[in-house]
Amino acid sequence: MTSLRILVACEESGVVRDAFIEQGHFAESCDLLPSRSSKGVHWQEDVIGLLEDQWDMIIAFPPCTHLASSGAKHFEQKRKDGRQQAGIDFFMEFVHRTAHPPRIAPRFAVLPSPASLRRWLSSGDN
Repeated sequence: MTSLRILVACEESGVVRDAFIEQGHFAESCDLLPSRSSKGVHWQEDVIGLLEDQWDMIIAFPPCTHLASSGAKHFEQKRKDGRQQAGIDFFMEFVHRTAHPPRIAPRFAVLPSPASLRRWLSSGDN
């Protein structure tokens, strides 16, 4: 088996990182919070600076607080005060700063709406 260099972004538990380490991979995690596990390397900082490193795989769990449809009743206020756009911008950093096109699991990736995403992608502002 080939060992992969893996970044697990936005993960403070260490569970995913540790599972890859146990399988023989070189995995590191990054989160603003300290890791609850001491098994592997954990960067306690903003992940953006690590995205352009040479990773074989990046698994990310960006916060969905301002994007999830479960909070749709608050979208208007979040748009007005910029929280929703900040969440979109952070998510899109993973798309723009990685060397390979991202693979997004649809059941986990929740965006405002497919039509909004299409308009944004075709606008040239991305």
